[in-house]
Amino acid sequence: MATEETRMRLFIAEKPSLGEAIAQCLPGEMEKHRGKRGPTHISVGEDVVTWCYGHIYELFEPQEYDESFKTWKLEDLPIVPKVWKLKPKVYAKEQIRVIKGLLSKASVVVNAGDPDREGQLLVDEVLEELGYRQPVKRIWLSATDEKSVRKALTELKDNSDYQNLKDSAQARSWGDWLVGMNATRKMTLLGRASGMEGVLSVGRVQTPTLSLVVLRDQAIENFKSRDFYSVIAQLSSEGKAFAARWEPLESLPLDEAGRLLDKGIAAAVKAKLDGKSAVVQKYEVKGSIEAQPLSLSLDRLQMESNRRFGLSAQETLEIAQKLYESKLVSYPRTDSGYLPESQHGDAPHILKGLTALFPDEIKRADTSIKSPTWNDKKVTAHHGIIPTGLVQKLTGKDY
Repeated sequence: MATEETRMRLFIAEKPSLGEAIAQCLPGEMEKHRGKRGPTHISVGEDVVTWCYGHIYELFEPQEYDESFKTWKLEDLPIVPKVWKLKPKVYAKEQIRVIKGLLSKASVVVNAGDPDREGQLLVDEVLEELGYRQPVKRIWLSATDEKSVRKALTELKDNSDYQNLKDSAQARSWGDWLVGMNATRKMTLLGRASGMEGVLSVGRVQTPTLSLVVLRDQAIENFKSRDFYSVIAQLSSEGKAFAARWEPLESLPLDEAGRLLDKGIAAAVKAKLDGKSAVVQKYEVKGSIEAQPLSLSLDRLQMESNRRFGLSAQETLEIAQKLYESKLVSYPRTDSGYLPESQHGDAPHILKGLTALFPDEIKRADTSIKSPTWNDKKVTAHHGIIPTGLVQKLTGKDY
């Protein structure tokens, strides 16, 4: 067990559930420690695992840089901090004190944030704010099942290898602040000058998204239906029936989808074709092979969940996040449907774990096939969403 005299390795996870998953895979006897508000860290042999609660620091408000900014004035804009400052979130102050104490005993820290830019930043900013200057490693966990965690523990990298992710998340955070604080103040002040009451909130993501919703609503409200006409001939040859569609010339009155708008022309074509024989002048036979589908990215998962079950994008994300934290699926916040080639060998193990749920499908599966889905060059920060092979009984109360 790590003691005050021991120079230990300290893991800082993004959240308690991730910390617990890591602790369970470390060698040694586990000892859980609690504070006034709940669990704070876990000792395992010579290692200690602690955690954040997402971002436990937040950027200063404008008035915390300069008290004169309490009063909103156009002449103060834009407000651009010369040095960006962070403050502890109120609910996280106890946990920050625990982390600070553990850092004083640590000879090396392992950043165990989620495998994305926000996960990178939220641990890095803790280390910066608390002045930690010793070596820092990074554990990259795309899944939290035991096999994935144990493998990741053998593949720790230098935290500096992920500096670009931290910089990206920090730039996003600063950009959100600059747009939100300045544009909200300006639009609100202009609105009040015109007699409006309240605050006009503006955000880097919020406002463009709201614009898309408004434009879509306006398009629906202003939509005017127009009739279009098709001429379809029902044909038969050698006892076999089939249909043929007349393709109008581009010189005729067509809508943006290439559909005929003139009913008289359609009627004339129909009259000309009624009762006549047709000759097939040319035909082409094409064979096709359906490629293996990619694994799911988050947006595809959300679209499929909506189509099949009527779930919203947020509901799908929340369920996928719970499944990830329960070690049943890989990390869900991914824009890639591709998988690392090194994980192809795990396919038999994962499918075996799912046999009880999908016996017929698993029986037909050929794990020797290596489809284009397995492509290191197309895997982004995270690979596609896949099951881990673990099976648990889920209840509607939790999922």
